[in-house]
Amino acid sequence: TGWTQVGTSSGTTFSDTGLNAATTYFYRVIASNSVGDSPPSSTASASTATLIGYTQAPQGNWVGSYGANGYALLGWNGSSDLVSLPGITLTLDNGQRFEWSGSTTAVQALQSPDATTRHASSWYDASQVRLHLTFSSAFSGTMHLYALDWDTTGRRETITINDGSGPQAANITTDFSGGAWVNAPVNVGAGGTVTITVTQTAGLNAVISGVFLGGGPPAPAAPTGVTATSVSASQIGVSWTAVANATSYKIQRSPDGSTGWTQVGTSTTTSFTDSGLSPATTYFYRVIASNNAGDSAPSATASATTANLLPYTQAPQGNWVGSYGASGYALLGWNGNGDLVSLPGATLTVDNGTDFLWGTTGLVQALESPDTSTRRACAIYDASQVRLHLTFPAAYSGNLHIYVLDWDSTARRETVTINDGSGARSANITTDFSQGVWISLSISVAAGGTVSISVTQTAGANAVISGIFLGDGPPAPAAPTGVSASPVSASQIAVSWTASSGATSYKVQRSPDGSSAWNQVGTSTTTSFTDTGLSPATTYFYRVIASNNNGDSPPSSAVSATTASLLSYSQAPQGNWVGTYGASGYALLGWNGSSDLASLPNATLTVDSGADFLWGATSAVQALESPDTATRRACTIYDANQVRLHLTFSTAFSGAIHLYALDWDGLGRRETITISDASGPQTANITTDFTQGAWVSANINVAAGGTVTVTVTNTAGTANAVLSGVFLG
Repeated sequence: TGWTQVGTSSGTTFSDTGLNAATTYFYRVIASNSVGDSPPSSTASASTATLIGYTQAPQGNWVGSYGANGYALLGWNGSSDLVSLPGITLTLDNGQRFEWSGSTTAVQALQSPDATTRHASSWYDASQVRLHLTFSSAFSGTMHLYALDWDTTGRRETITINDGSGPQAANITTDFSGGAWVNAPVNVGAGGTVTITVTQTAGLNAVISGVFLGGGPPAPAAPTGVTATSVSASQIGVSWTAVANATSYKIQRSPDGSTGWTQVGTSTTTSFTDSGLSPATTYFYRVIASNNAGDSAPSATASATTANLLPYTQAPQGNWVGSYGASGYALLGWNGNGDLVSLPGATLTVDNGTDFLWGTTGLVQALESPDTSTRRACAIYDASQVRLHLTFPAAYSGNLHIYVLDWDSTARRETVTINDGSGARSANITTDFSQGVWISLSISVAAGGTVSISVTQTAGANAVISGIFLGDGPPAPAAPTGVSASPVSASQIAVSWTASSGATSYKVQRSPDGSSAWNQVGTSTTTSFTDTGLSPATTYFYRVIASNNNGDSPPSSAVSATTASLLSYSQAPQGNWVGTYGASGYALLGWNGSSDLASLPNATLTVDSGADFLWGATSAVQALESPDTATRRACTIYDANQVRLHLTFSTAFSGAIHLYALDWDGLGRRETITISDASGPQTANITTDFTQGAWVSANINVAAGGTVTVTVTNTAGTANAVLSGVFLG
């Protein structure tokens, strides 16, 4: 069924093209003349050739790979071939011999049987080379054919092999100036024949350079002895036992050991290092052995976990004495050609690296001597990797501290890896360390155990390490005690605490309710901190954490404080205070230029910060009037940042305090005025123009001997904080 006409012919032959490989087709023929068509002929069938592949490897290197059962180097001597085909006769049916080069080192040229020379040679024909091999005894094996477009004329060709069971064809459709191997199984009885045709499809002519029987090594066995070992936080080393006949190995990785296998590299040796990995992550590996014949089955699986990524810090730079090294130290390269070492419980061995001394200096990043009298910038270095190890005759458990320094600022970057036998741990130093970097970690070693240290250059001139120190730095500090919080103003609360031993800094945290939503609002290297930008009349909760290089303390107990209520301010009655304010006393600040005009029968005024200033006498209503209202003066106490004063009361006082501020010279001043008696601060934020004066009034209640503080803080303007008068009652 399905008969269709595929062509016509005026002769007695026809070639059907564009067919599928390895497919059987059926044909019949109808004869025609002017009278009509004959009935169809009887049916005939044929199968197209099986399509086989081709490869470049191993180019001209056939010895040891192919030809164990015989070979023919075609055109080897120009007018003759170099043939060794025991029990087989080679016949050239169509073609001529040609030698391009009788001596070359180019790898694509076939080598001689002793692998000492190479010739570029061939059989060729303008259209089709045809040859056949006749076997005196049965043969079952692989035939290997080599074709070479030596002079690069853009040849393309089809090579067909038929052992009687049907044709197998390779369509060479790509450049083969580097050589092309066609490999096919053949099975021939005694007296049988294998035919080979090479058909030109493009370029100058058809060419074939060699025929080889047998001897391709089998695909290798699966590798054994596969192990995976952590090298650093980003690298794992994989190794295995060599496999006979393998020419290379493929390394595959999986996240779980059963799925997601991907090839991550190849190797021609028995090891491979996988890099670019994530810290503290387990990876699974297997290895496949390969040669020209194919791949082995995958090996058994091995796994390893990358090292934890260690942090690094700059502090305390070269100041190691009293912080590190209680159990021993090694200042590397201290003497230029030797180290300064005191390691009572360990022996230091440098496996790879050279001592170097940059010089003596006073700079803090250089390591200090054990007596702290001198500093030297020194190191052990190597272009690629410094390696050393510590051997412990007795068990050791404690901290190891390593110091590295990019003294001459060559933008070095490096990875420092430490292994005490429990697994590698690494610090990737990816930032500038011209000021020094410390890496600290806990190690535990049994008697006779070893700690290895490697420093691998990743950028810059070379890998460097300056010091090794055994023994604890100060432990993480205890939680701060004595924490208190006090309102400073309507927008500020001051927190203070007792110093914690060993702490180098403190973290201050705030919560809206004292139990949840703790957030860090600042740090301090002292024992106090002022939290700003708060809302008036609001309660805030605080706790403090002490820190040093070894970590953080637990949080302190929580304390709370409530910001001051926000006082209002008004312009009236401007400078007309007499009869309105001051019945219980007054102080006209800076009235005399260098002193004040004060009458405070029950209080003493003390200026803690600020200086008197008199702009001048005037009749402007915003200037304060004298007690007898006869004159007016624009005067003040001022400070660039904050005016501070306090009133001490000899007897109890309960009443109003009135403060007057004046931006007389119109410099755009803005300021905050805070009044605090024993009940807490009250604040007015003067956020508008007060060139016409501003009055701030508050009720105070003070016991005999009590104090009221007044602070005036500059918040804007080009000048300073100012206060012109204080009035009681």
